Amino acid sequence: MSDAQRRILDMLAAGKITAEEAEKLLGSLGESAASGQIDGQPPLVEPARKCARFMKVQVRDGEDKVDVQIPLELLRAGVKLSKLIPKQAAEHVSAAMAQQGIEIDIGEALPEQLDHLIDQVQDFAVDIKDGNGATVRVFCE
Repeated sequence: MSDAQRRILDMLAAGKITAEEAEKLLGSLGESAASGQIDGQPPLVEPARKCARFMKVQVRDGEDKVDVQIPLELLRAGVKLSKLIPKQAAEHVSAAMAQQGIEIDIGEALPEQLDHLIDQVQDFAVDIKDGNGATVRVFCE
């Protein structure tokens, strides 16, 4: 609890302000904290960052453009459903993906791993450019 919050609660306890006034003051402190300022001081904790909801793929090739937006909940559901794939089928899928250069064991994918990956991807974008001016950008938002 910040010093400002404690002072507001002390004023409320002493009867100097009403509960409604205390609520307004505490609310304004919350807004100040979100903007990074309380009594002119930097915040004690980093404001919570917005959780990504979509993985986006943008392709630009001259005048042509493609934007794909994939809900991350769909990816999470897919990882959970992968547990229902019979072991032998999962081995075949993993082998086929390995032939394409994608090393992943589909039967061992965990939702926590996807959440960790999404958390890491939130902080940057992957930008790919070819010699002909085409660009591909993958990021979470």
